[in-house]
Amino acid sequence: MTIEQAKGVLAVTGGLSMNDAFTALRAYARSHNLMLGNVARALAERKLDPALLLPRRDHTS
Repeated sequence: MTIEQAKGVLAVTGGLSMNDAFTALRAYARSHNLMLGNVARALAERKLDPALLLPRRDHTS
């Protein structure tokens, strides 16, 4: 349930599909050596900024 909520936060915030949101969530947890559930909980409770998990986009004109 918490992972689904976190995926929703990322999907809405970053305009991602649910699959891409999960990939971003998992990648963040792995790269920071954190448990996926803990990252999801922090994100769902708004204790973690979703922008930190979103893929960076180039802003070229």
